[in-house]
Amino acid sequence: EYEEYVSNTFGIKFMAPTYWQWPQEDAGTTSLTFQEPMTDIRSGEAIPANVFITVSTLPTTQTTQDASSALDQWITDQRAEYPSLETSSKAENSMMGEKGSYVTYWIQMQKPNAEEGDTLRMRGRCLIVPRDKRLYMISYLCPAEFNTEYEKVFKKIRDTIEEL
Repeated sequence: EYEEYVSNTFGIKFMAPTYWQWPQEDAGTTSLTFQEPMTDIRSGEAIPANVFITVSTLPTTQTTQDASSALDQWITDQRAEYPSLETSSKAENSMMGEKGSYVTYWIQMQKPNAEEGDTLRMRGRCLIVPRDKRLYMISYLCPAEFNTEYEKVFKKIRDTIEEL
């Protein structure tokens, strides 16, 4: 089940899973993270699925090239944290009626409370679109073997997101 989530901080609204943990917004909030409850984890490995949303306001009108460059920077940042990061080739998709760039990605994450090197393959997608002076990013990360299920959550949020 989904329910409307309204973020006055980011000036957006969208449908989010009612049973997931919703973010607490405050003055310092820079992104929204929706997390699968620990009781619902399907991987059996104690690594929950997450959906992340970030809205960046910039001084100039943003273009699809700006979104592509922001995606390149996101990949660089992720690779610094997760050296095992693999990505697909960049492709184009839309959100809020705007075209942007996305990649599908895979990383190996250390299993909680496991021996060093005992990892779980995770999969996700990151999409960045320009709209006026903003870049909107939505990404998700989940256990790779359950990607099809979690991709539906990502698409539901992506397809329902709109500005207030």
